[in-house]
Amino acid sequence: MKKTSLFLLALLAAPLFAMSNGAPNFGCTMCHQDAKPLSPQHIVIKGLPQYYEPGKSYRITIEVTDANECTPAMTACGGFALQANAGEFKVVDPTNTFIAHPTPTESFVTHTKEGSMKRTWTVEWVAPKERKPVTFRVAVIAANGDGSPFGDYFGMKTFVLQPAVPGVNPTVTTTQGNVITITKTVWVTVTITKTITVTLSG
Repeated sequence: MKKTSLFLLALLAAPLFAMSNGAPNFGCTMCHQDAKPLSPQHIVIKGLPQYYEPGKSYRITIEVTDANECTPAMTACGGFALQANAGEFKVVDPTNTFIAHPTPTESFVTHTKEGSMKRTWTVEWVAPKERKPVTFRVAVIAANGDGSPFGDYFGMKTFVLQPAVPGVNPTVTTTQGNVITITKTVWVTVTITKTITVTLSG
């Protein structure tokens, strides 16, 4: 009986280490217990347009910008979880990302163990065919690399992406140097007035 009690006490005293193999839930703070706030400005999302085209695929890059650099001496450098309420995520970098299914009704893209040594990840999102607002949520960790659940930074960002509406939304078409050419499709009804000279005979 004493041996069992001592064994349970040892388990309770053992530290809970950070999850380097993906987020077990979307919040991240279950493992990174005393994580300090990371400003939303350090969470950068690249690759999404101002308005999405239904059914189109987009390569999305999630980047955590922070003063601390990732080094080979770290046991982990960072992590992320990305979720959307519409569309479908696809893995394009299986070494560093995978799709987690913590419950039968929930899924999100997160980092692998190898991906925890990065602060930049790329995934693919296929937009829904139905035109509707899509809400994205991204949670990130900037780890200090000591392998413990303490001393890291946690941040979260939520944003809504609207669908493109023909004839309404502007679309960036070309970028050359510092010049960005923007086109906008509009429906125009044109009335042409033309002077016609009629010669009557008889």
